[in-house]
Amino acid sequence: MKIGLIGKGAIALHVMGAVRARGHMVHAVLVRPSSISQNRNLFVGSVPELIANADLVIECAGHQALAAFGSQVLG
Repeated sequence: MKIGLIGKGAIALHVMGAVRARGHMVHAVLVRPSSISQNRNLFVGSVPELIANADLVIECAGHQALAAFGSQVLG
């Protein structure tokens, strides 16, 4: 299963470890555009990019991210 995350903080790092421990991989992480240059292979800057690389999306960034991206991901 291809997993996508919203956020790259402490919760996301914990979730990444749990995902890997269960034999899956995180294929995309939605981050602020300024963070994309840190890891161009994993980090994406838009919901369409995230959804294109994931079968399941886990929100790990908090209320603001959920408000900003939740409806797009569910749509």
